[in-house]
Amino acid sequence: MTRAKKDAAEIDCLADEAYPRKLMHKAAKIAQDGSGRVSALCFAPHHHPIDMERETWTITDSAVTCQKCRAMLSRSPSAKRKPRKVKR
Repeated sequence: MTRAKKDAAEIDCLADEAYPRKLMHKAAKIAQDGSGRVSALCFAPHHHPIDMERETWTITDSAVTCQKCRAMLSRSPSAKRKPRKVKR
């Protein structure tokens, strides 16, 4: 196990003990009025803000825990593309 995975596992363990696990949605629409409201991908076509007391959001596909958002991500054309290789 790499150090990063070990650290992530420890954080997950601490999070489970301290806080209940929140549902992680994929952010789809962000309000441009400065209010900070974010709507989830699975809320389409009637977008409304995510309830941050019970749920949260991410822009990283691998961090999504909402089953509806994951299903929508797997159907999207970008999900079938291979990730670009970065030259270092």
